[in-house]
Amino acid sequence: MNYYAAREIIRGGHGIGLYHYTVENGGGIFPVGYCSSYRTCPTCNGQAMAGMPCGACERGAIKVDPCPGHPTKEEAEEHYRQYELDGASFDGMDESAQHKCAICQVWTQRYATFSSKPYYLCDEHRNRAALDTLTQGRVGEAVSSW
Repeated sequence: MNYYAAREIIRGGHGIGLYHYTVENGGGIFPVGYCSSYRTCPTCNGQAMAGMPCGACERGAIKVDPCPGHPTKEEAEEHYRQYELDGASFDGMDESAQHKCAICQVWTQRYATFSSKPYYLCDEHRNRAALDTLTQGRVGEAVSSW
């Protein structure tokens, strides 16, 4: 299981008063999103991890300067929310049903995906600004099995 949460950075066995958004699993606790010191390789879009070497990365990731940490858990959560917003897609379509737009209640089949969750939005509202509004405060602790 993967347990996601903002956690205090530990160095030398002691908390340093700064936080990263992290995942905890059987292998330890690791910073994720923009708090991580790795990003998906822009050349292969992470496909080298599946055994398709691209020559620009190691296993689909590139090393970047790590996030120094945040003064509060809430700021670490917001940093991760921005990471999820940057990775959101806006091209989802449910061809089997109509849903009301989360902003204006107009019927739509289209949706944006944020953190693996669909947000049904009409053509006018299926954009980053609307998704930003809808997802304020939506990142906190989470559990996943993948």
